[in-house]
Amino acid sequence: MKVYLDQFLSIVRTRRTPDVVGIKAYVIGLKGKNDSLLTRNLESRRATSIANYINQRIVGDNFAIVSDDSQQWAKDAIKFLKTRARNHTVSGQDGGALIVIRTPDDVDRTVPHKYVVMTHEFGHMLGLPDEYMGVHSASTMSKIQLDKVWPTTLTSTSLQSGNDRLRLMQDGYTQMTTQANVPLPNLIFNTTTAKRPEALHAAQKVREQNDKNSQRKTQLKDTFGQDSWIYKKYKDSHPYISAPPTLTAISNSIMHSGSEIQKAHFVTIWSALCHATSDHLQCTDWEIIPAS
Repeated sequence: MKVYLDQFLSIVRTRRTPDVVGIKAYVIGLKGKNDSLLTRNLESRRATSIANYINQRIVGDNFAIVSDDSQQWAKDAIKFLKTRARNHTVSGQDGGALIVIRTPDDVDRTVPHKYVVMTHEFGHMLGLPDEYMGVHSASTMSKIQLDKVWPTTLTSTSLQSGNDRLRLMQDGYTQMTTQANVPLPNLIFNTTTAKRPEALHAAQKVREQNDKNSQRKTQLKDTFGQDSWIYKKYKDSHPYISAPPTLTAISNSIMHSGSEIQKAHFVTIWSALCHATSDHLQCTDWEIIPAS
């Protein structure tokens, strides 16, 4: 199991960039049917052991936190675990631990942006297209899917149509990034809404609570009347609640809505160098590398 945990931690190291703030790994100890009834605090010792192992390898901000199943999000996670086919802990014989990746409720979920208009417009002077118009080129969509750089919930998933200028521009841009062997930025339409599983789950929980409140209001109204104090008190203390909004898809790229300058933003310079030195060098002799 350490091998699986080390593989998970290797992914964590690559994903936890400076703009990913507040995300934590909550470790919940679970008891199995084979665990002795006389063993005290076995679940918490398991969770503590794993959390310590993680924090020794992911240093900096106490990434792993020991938790229990007292809060609703933990209960939901354990309930979800029970539905998995390969579940060897809750419904099986062996105990273990559940790691839940989530952002604490008191952490700001915004993405820091330092958008600079002059830098964005200079990108256009270099021949770079806007990245907030969506994907208008089949070749661009194919390369985005091939690169698999962006999480599927945040990437462009549909092909816009009807704009030949954007299609031709994106075709050329895609061709250059392919030749330069660099990934495309996420050309995602700025009104796209990411259908995150947790957002859908939250909306379902809110609907269930509203339905429950509505049924109770109806019962009180039918029993005591709409002018009764008990009905009015319950109605006032249980207003209709709305689900949190799903995440509006954004990009931190300078050619979208952020400040990040990516390798792909140098492809027009790379292409010009290839053309200028074609009598002496191959295009593969030129490589776009990040600034040190």
